[in-house]
Amino acid sequence: MIQKAELINEFSQRAAENKAAYFIGAGISIPYGLPDFENLIRELAKGRIDLKIKPNHNFPEIAQYILNASSHDKSPILKQIQCRFNIPYNKNKSTYLDSIAKSNVSTIWTTNFDTLIEQSLEYCGKKYISKNTDFDFKKEFETTDDCEVLKIHGDIYSNDIIITKNDYEDFNLTHPVTIRRLEQDLLTKSLLFIGYSYKDNIQSIINNVRQLTDGKSQTRHYMILSPEKKKNSQKLQKLWIQDLERYGIHVYLLENGFPELAEMLEKICLKSKGKSVFVTGSHYDASNEMAKKLGKKLHKIDDLILNYGHSDGIGKTVCSSYAQKCVKSSEQLPAHIRIFANPYSLCDKWDNQDALLGQLTAFREDLLGKTQIMIAFPGKKGTLSEVKIGLKKGVIIVPVFYEDDDFKAEILKFPEITATLEKYANFYLEKLLKNSVGVDDIILCLESILN
Repeated sequence: MIQKAELINEFSQRAAENKAAYFIGAGISIPYGLPDFENLIRELAKGRIDLKIKPNHNFPEIAQYILNASSHDKSPILKQIQCRFNIPYNKNKSTYLDSIAKSNVSTIWTTNFDTLIEQSLEYCGKKYISKNTDFDFKKEFETTDDCEVLKIHGDIYSNDIIITKNDYEDFNLTHPVTIRRLEQDLLTKSLLFIGYSYKDNIQSIINNVRQLTDGKSQTRHYMILSPEKKKNSQKLQKLWIQDLERYGIHVYLLENGFPELAEMLEKICLKSKGKSVFVTGSHYDASNEMAKKLGKKLHKIDDLILNYGHSDGIGKTVCSSYAQKCVKSSEQLPAHIRIFANPYSLCDKWDNQDALLGQLTAFREDLLGKTQIMIAFPGKKGTLSEVKIGLKKGVIIVPVFYEDDDFKAEILKFPEITATLEKYANFYLEKLLKNSVGVDDIILCLESILN
């Protein structure tokens, strides 16, 4: 089995390189009260076949018996599933989904029928394309701006879903384009399976891993599992974990259940964006000495990527001094600086106009979706708008206060900012509230978070 830190670091690094994908099972929807595969079959069997469903049953086979008992009419089963899985998004129940949606992973495979993943992406302001039929998979595989939700077994809006023995047996024939896409991702991306157990409807996917890769891929895949409670089930799980290694799937067994899973996904969410930092503040503060010094000091952090928002003032000052240090060190700028377009920098009259803040939000979505930490110097409406977008996308906000001004009052309205600083760099929070932060404090804060 793989160690927790090893899994987090390896998968996050692949995600930062845009070479990672999630593979999500029913366990992620548990907080919503949705059933896993075993309990779904139990619900469908009630009133249709006289059989007590047990954990060791072959669930697709039981689903086939249910369909046979319904005169091979699948529509009543589909209708029941549509009603059962049509659940609205609730932020308070979506710890795992939020971390997944906010991460720098643009490919999400799932065997789930519900639309909670899509709803979570919408809540986080992330564009997505959902594909739930083989016809959908014929569309362009990837886009640069959108997240793909690939529903390999269909969903509540599909005309059909994969659930019976016959569905699984014919899958390679009925879904050839889906299979080709799965092969592509298995060979080029690291997949992280979460929300599954050895009893779930994942075995056919696991078999595809072996058949499709056929020893051709050196790509490592990962799975996070909850430990079984019963002794015999624990033995079976252990044997399954050992067997998964021959498929190139490395397993971490949770020691603290779902709270630990939530913690791991949160860390992956942050680290998946790489050591990326975005500095913002007033457009008019172009000669800020603290910003100049910060740009130079940022260069001391290994592998740091500065996301430049193409704005004047603080952002431009930091980027210029950072770029100068890179050039003097004979380093390639594209490896250290990413530039994101900002039409607002072209016209001073647009600054701080309420009517235009919505458009600014649209221009900042991509930048902040690829940022782990935002350093926010005092600024006006544009800066505060970026802070709000960043919070929605899971960015850690590191504010800088000069004095007890309006900016400080606005920032302190967001308790999540101070709570996160207290968690990762409490020393910085103490200095921040005293208005005594210096450049070295900012660097130490960044290193505490990044490490």
